[in-house]
Amino acid sequence: MTFPGATHTRLAHSIGVLNMTRLFLEQIERQSGKLLREESRLVVLCAALLHDVGHGPFSHAFEKITEEHHEERTREIITSSDTQIRHVLEEVDRELPEKVREFQKEDFKGTPDLPAYYRKIYSSQLDADRFDYLLRDSYSTGVDYGTFDYRWLISHLYIDEKKGRLFLSKKALLAAEAYVFARHHMYQIVYFHKTTRAAEVMFRLLLKRYKEIVRYEQDKAD
Repeated sequence: MTFPGATHTRLAHSIGVLNMTRLFLEQIERQSGKLLREESRLVVLCAALLHDVGHGPFSHAFEKITEEHHEERTREIITSSDTQIRHVLEEVDRELPEKVREFQKEDFKGTPDLPAYYRKIYSSQLDADRFDYLLRDSYSTGVDYGTFDYRWLISHLYIDEKKGRLFLSKKALLAAEAYVFARHHMYQIVYFHKTTRAAEVMFRLLLKRYKEIVRYEQDKAD
């Protein structure tokens, strides 16, 4: 409605996050001098690819009406015996669904083969998800506000083993500032555009009314 070119799919974004995660992993391996075991690498990459499977139609508008957090729904889909995703993961490794689920949790403590700081790639203020959606949305909407030098940022990412976190070197300061401003400007100009917000509010009201009707019909049937 507001930006007609912004028609990319959730699948395209998920594949983008997968690719961005690979770049993060390669940098961490270079810095640590240690290659991640293939089993652990698979957990991180699967978590990245499947990070948004819990989103319902119309994403956050739908989430506000159902009051279900897509993160919780994602973990449920990955581990539920009724889903095709779980069966596909189990064909690779019987324990893979549960390993991915644990990695996706906010309180992931890490394992000897997969330190907790790897989760920062999956979810933090400087993660593969944010990198991809800012660049993808900027490109799709035809605005330049969301662009930043992601390759420079990733190449100056380092590990703080003691505190279990990742950090940027001083050389990345200006690129980090550009990233922060890219997020700010994209929210102000694209995500919070008055037309988009108005349309979302009206659509949420429609979903809310539909939910009320469904509940009324269920109560009447009971």
